[in-house]
Amino acid sequence: MEVTKLFQDDNIFTPAAGDYDSYDIRQNSSGLFPPEYYAYYLHKEDIMKKISAQVRYEECPDAPYEKFAKTGDAGNADTVSVFML
Repeated sequence: MEVTKLFQDDNIFTPAAGDYDSYDIRQNSSGLFPPEYYAYYLHKEDIMKKISAQVRYEECPDAPYEKFAKTGDAGNADTVSVFML
């Protein structure tokens, strides 16, 4: 399955995205996505209350990402939802 994913990335997705950010096609590929200030924003007390956050946001370590990547579905929302059930 990993070979298929690599083929799709190299031959379909990357050429289609061109010079655009693959996570936000409104920006060119040189833009940072998400913007660097997002973690500060999510740590603000008023924002935490508005989104009913019970813990402070932390970036995901590499280990969970690697597990998704090994399925061939890294970043696929359908795969994420299966793991969250």
